[in-house]
Amino acid sequence: MPGDRERAGSPARTPAVVSRRRAEAFRRGVALRAAYMLEYRDLGDPEAEDGGVCFAFLRSEADVDAAVEELGEDNPYERLLGVFDLRRPLAEQGAGLTGDEWLERQRQGPASR
Repeated sequence: MPGDRERAGSPARTPAVVSRRRAEAFRRGVALRAAYMLEYRDLGDPEAEDGGVCFAFLRSEADVDAAVEELGEDNPYERLLGVFDLRRPLAEQGAGLTGDEWLERQRQGPASR
């Protein structure tokens, strides 16, 4: 996985905990001056305390494009959960863009952003 990677350390068992961890990671990504944050699951470690949920911080759309391709449906080890724009408020982004939504937005060009 490209970019600065972080594995969250608290349990990811409830929506409230997932939301809190996402918000904490979002703030860290902003502090790192990254442009995007990916939330993904390590499928090889589903019983981990954190549910296998990890975050990666990326600096460019090209980095996100590469990561979305890497985390595609044919990846047996990791699954993309959401793409977040760290320059927009987290509250406006819900669960983030899916990989397909990201790729479609990229195909449509700057007017779709």
